[in-house]
Parts: sequence; C-alpha cells; structure tokens
Amino acid sequence: MEKKCFKGLLEKFLSQRNINISPYLPVTCSVGHLQERTTVIKRIREGKEFIFCEECGKKINLLKVEKPLDLGETDTGKIRKR
Repeated sequence: MEKKCFKGLLEKFLSQRNINISPYLPVTCSVGHLQERTTVIKRIREGKEFIFCEECGKKINLLKVEKPLDLGETDTGKIRKR
C-alpha cells in the first residue's frame, strides 16, 4: 500500500507541473533481453499488441505490460490527506 501511495503522490506532483510521465516497467523477452523503453512505449501508444525482441527475434506480448497506475477513490482520499 505504501508503494501505491508513493506512486500516486509522485504522479499527482508531476501532473500539477504540466509534465507527462510514462511509468511502464522494463520489458524483456522470454530469454531476458531488455527492450528499448522508447520503442515499447511507442508501440503501446500506437495500439500494437506485440513487439519482437531486437536481439533474438522472439515475440513479446505487450498486453501484459503494466499500465500507468489508476487510483481509486479510497487511494485518492488517502493521498490528499498526506
């Protein structure tokens, strides 16, 4: 819960300063090759569902990539109190 509150506070802070953030976790293929962050985010924003590893060519499902945090009313209330 503390991690979720911290992420919420950080996103609230950044949004008040007209800054765009893309909090996506690193993406690796099944072999473990790390993918370029900019390429992954570009593909997700384009609505693509997969990417191919630049190193080994394995297909990586982008539908399982963690999306930006979506806070509920309870979490938002707790963040406002802090």
